[in-house]
Amino acid sequence: MPPKGNSKEHLLYFLQMILNKIPFGLVRPADGEFQVLCDNTLTNCDNWTYKNGGRLRIDMHNSLSKSIPNLYIGIPCDCCNVEMKNSYIKMFNLSPLRRTYANLFCNANWKNFIAFLQNYPDGFSLVTSGTESCDLPIHDRLIIDPYLVNKWDEVFDKETARIMQWVSTKKNDLICFSAGPLTKVWIPLLMNQFPNNTYLDVGSSLDLFTKGTTNRYYTKEGDELSTRVCNFSQ
Repeated sequence: MPPKGNSKEHLLYFLQMILNKIPFGLVRPADGEFQVLCDNTLTNCDNWTYKNGGRLRIDMHNSLSKSIPNLYIGIPCDCCNVEMKNSYIKMFNLSPLRRTYANLFCNANWKNFIAFLQNYPDGFSLVTSGTESCDLPIHDRLIIDPYLVNKWDEVFDKETARIMQWVSTKKNDLICFSAGPLTKVWIPLLMNQFPNNTYLDVGSSLDLFTKGTTNRYYTKEGDELSTRVCNFSQ
C-alpha cells in the first residue's frame, strides 16, 4: 500500500518501513532542484552555485526519471507551491504510489524525525559536509565538499565512484544523505546497484547537529513552521 494522508501520516509510514527493515529510497526535490531542472543559474542559501548548461540538470533528470517502484519522490504540496507540485508530477509522470512530501522531515515533523534517529537502535550512515561531532548514532560518516555543485562537471565521475565504493561495503543499512541536489542523482543510482539498503534524503535536517548551525527547517517552539503540516489536495 502507498503512503496516504498528510505529512505527519507519511512520516509514520516511512519510519515503520525502516523499523520493519523494508528497503526503499526517498528523495525530496524542491525549489532549488526545480531551478536546476529548469536550467536556471542559481546560488542557493548554502552558497553553492549551479550555472545553466551544466550536466547536473541532465544527471538529476535522468536519475529521478528511473522507474524504481520503491523510490519515493517528495515534492511541494498545494499549500507550499501548487504550480511546482504539478510541474514535478508532469515532469516525472509521478503517480500517487510514489509521491510524498518535500517537507517530510521538517516543520511539524522535525522533532519526531530527530527523536526517531536519536533512538534508532541500529544507527545510521551519513553523507554530509558537516564535520561536527554529535550524539546522533552515526556509525559511519562520508564527508563531501559543500561546493561540489560548483564543479560537478569535473568531479561527477570521481565523486560518484567514491560514493559507490563506500556504499558497496554496506548491507541492510540506513544511509542518510545531506548533499543538496546531488542526493537526487546518487540515491537512484545506488538503489540500482545496492538495493538492500534504505536511502533517505535528509537535506539540512541534521545541520544543527553535524554543522552546529541553526536548522532552517525548524525554528522556535510555537513558530509557524514548527506546526505546519503539509497535505496534498488530491
